[in-house]
Amino acid sequence: MVKVLAPAMSMEASGQLGKALVFSKWKGRAYVRSLVKPTNPRTITQVGMRTMMAWLTQHWKDITEPNQATWEAVAAQTVISPFNAYVSYNQKRWRQFLGMSDAFPAAETANIYTNTIACGGGQRFASLAIVPQAGFAGPGILIFRHTVTGFTPNFQFAVKILKWTTNAELDYTDAPLAPNTYYYRTSCLTNDGQIGAPATEDSAIVT
Repeated sequence: MVKVLAPAMSMEASGQLGKALVFSKWKGRAYVRSLVKPTNPRTITQVGMRTMMAWLTQHWKDITEPNQATWEAVAAQTVISPFNAYVSYNQKRWRQFLGMSDAFPAAETANIYTNTIACGGGQRFASLAIVPQAGFAGPGILIFRHTVTGFTPNFQFAVKILKWTTNAELDYTDAPLAPNTYYYRTSCLTNDGQIGAPATEDSAIVT
């Protein structure tokens, strides 16, 4: 940041100049700085963490009031909201590739289910048809994607968590994608912090 006098041949200036400089004021003093364009890094780790963050934000409203109440004592310890305590706890678990839990602490005692997938590809997209094992009633399905066959699912390769409904099949379109062959595996989630065994890998050729 550089302080200036009579910026841009005027008494006061604000805004961009030539998409290179920004004029503004701070505490009554005029200054100029370089224009910095915000970035949106998308490393596989960041994508994996954002995948869970998006799910936690969406899923909180579906958690029962008794389960939401279990986060109140945890939240009080660090003077944050129950929602923030829930997110922080589950994001830490996710980094260890552990599932999310509706209640604190994660019980990890529910039945775990498997699933099958069938993939297809098209122009800039891949389609997935996911069929969980009969009786599955968990909150969602994890989708993992890689460009190398035979990969082992990890939080870094998670690209989406789909909310489960009562339908026998769950369909998902992964887009936009660059032309390539993509390999997918999926896992069922429980409400108490568990991740089911991943489905057998299937692939989609994207053009």
